[in-house]
Amino acid sequence: MTLTSEQAVGEREASPTKRSSVVHLFAVIGGLSLVVVAVGWSRWLLSHPSAAPVGPDRFDGWKSLYLQIFQWATFACAPFVLWRFAVQPARRERRLTFDGMLIVGCFTLWFYDPMDNYFNLSFAYNAHFLQLGTWARFIPGYRYPTGYPEPLLFVGAMYVWMLFGFVLLGCAFMRRLRARFPQLSTLSLVSACVLMASGAVFLMEMLFLRTEVWQYPGASRFLTLWPGTRYQYPVINAFIAGLFFGLLACLRFFRDDRGLSFVERGVERLRLPSWGRRTVSTLAVTGAVHSLLIIMYFVPFSWFIALRVDTFPAMPSYMRAGMCGDGTDYACPGHYVPVPSRTSLHVAPDDPRLPQRVRDQQGFDHPRGSGQ
Repeated sequence: MTLTSEQAVGEREASPTKRSSVVHLFAVIGGLSLVVVAVGWSRWLLSHPSAAPVGPDRFDGWKSLYLQIFQWATFACAPFVLWRFAVQPARRERRLTFDGMLIVGCFTLWFYDPMDNYFNLSFAYNAHFLQLGTWARFIPGYRYPTGYPEPLLFVGAMYVWMLFGFVLLGCAFMRRLRARFPQLSTLSLVSACVLMASGAVFLMEMLFLRTEVWQYPGASRFLTLWPGTRYQYPVINAFIAGLFFGLLACLRFFRDDRGLSFVERGVERLRLPSWGRRTVSTLAVTGAVHSLLIIMYFVPFSWFIALRVDTFPAMPSYMRAGMCGDGTDYACPGHYVPVPSRTSLHVAPDDPRLPQRVRDQQGFDHPRGSGQ
């Protein structure tokens, strides 16, 4: 069918409108999310936060030395990444580049880090990191009564260098793969990137688990390596984390000839000054990054891991950090412990209705010393 000139003009005008709606949607999501972040962090700072307890179990020797060196070394990486990929390009081009916008999105994503325990205790950092507790209760709808100690130097820097580092790694991987196999479809390229990222996550977490940087104390025995031990690892986490990192890399890799990502398409048609369009782009990229983490990582993590916890091994006090067990009013999660919320009835760690072996895992009789 032949289109009239009026119909052709109408179709050409409709397409830019649809493209503009994408940047509008993600910019609104990004703006709202940044308001939540700013309000949440402000309320937490004004609440006079204090460090979570490390408890009586000792953590010393080479592990303690490693933890401190690792904490400060990773913190030192963040300024380099900021300078190299955000500040220098911005000074050179006199505007915030896409990498700069991506780093803004990654850093502000840190606010949502406690959401691993949004419904149930399933993840824990070592309380010997420099920390002031957590802002978990200021995340809208956060249900679990306690939150883990948030490492300020390590994790704050990690949301800059590690997330952006995975993006660079994924982009480099896809470039090499496309050069080697130019016939690969986009879906195959993305799938390969996700698998590569999943493998990298798995290797990284094996190191962090064994050195007690973090652990997964609450997990489902299904698809979990070493269940019932302190080093148990829900394997599905490697895949969903790899999915998030892989798609984050795709956001940077698949840009048009003007350097615009999918979520920015149509921003050039907005009747705004250049700084206004850059602001909208930054909000859109931030909205995309935050949406990816919540939808592609935290939702499946909660569904497949946190809400299906049926094993919680005996953990040293510096990993429980006042979240459950001895010294708290909450039994550590497991098959016999219902999922509590901040307003619900709950089971105490010494509740006689719990089997003896479960009560023994709450830390009451944990041998003092190295925590081994």
